[in-house]
Amino acid sequence: MEFVIAGIVLALFIGLYVFTYSLNEKTEKPEGTKAIDCKGCKAINCGERKDDFQK
Repeated sequence: MEFVIAGIVLALFIGLYVFTYSLNEKTEKPEGTKAIDCKGCKAINCGERKDDFQK
C-alpha cells in the first residue's frame, strides 16, 4: 500500500511540475522590459533564444 501512495504522490508532483512549466512558457513578458543580448550562453532551453535553436 505504501508503494501506491508513493506513486500517487510522485505522479502529483510530476503533474504539478508540468502544469507550472507550461503556464510559465505561456507567460508574456512585462511591458517596459528590454531584450537582452545573450549570444554567449549555450542553454538550449532559454526562452530568449528558443527560435535560434529550432531552425
